[in-house]
Amino acid sequence: KERYPDITVVPDVLYIDEGNVLTSAGSAAGIDLCLHLVRRDFGTKAANMVARRLVVPPHRDGGQAQYVESSVPEPHERSRLGPLIDRMRADISADYPVATLADLAGMSERTFL
Repeated sequence: KERYPDITVVPDVLYIDEGNVLTSAGSAAGIDLCLHLVRRDFGTKAANMVARRLVVPPHRDGGQAQYVESSVPEPHERSRLGPLIDRMRADISADYPVATLADLAGMSERTFL
């Protein structure tokens, strides 16, 4: 705002179409803007066909946060094997008998196998 006081930032939209000024919030929002242009110039049917070819939704609402507040956990972090995998990654050269692995996973040896 200090550098461009005449600019109004609209934080909760994916793109802006002010006629001769078009802008988007990022790369995925750029696709949304392109679909908007196709919809505006060629109609909804054409925009939906393009969206299907791109395997994206034909229209997204812009009221969502455009960033990830926290990192997305790796799949193993959400499972009961997460602590076991972390331990093995920390000391990859260690010998891990089945009994130890099962214990670290909180399982019986039979269930672990």
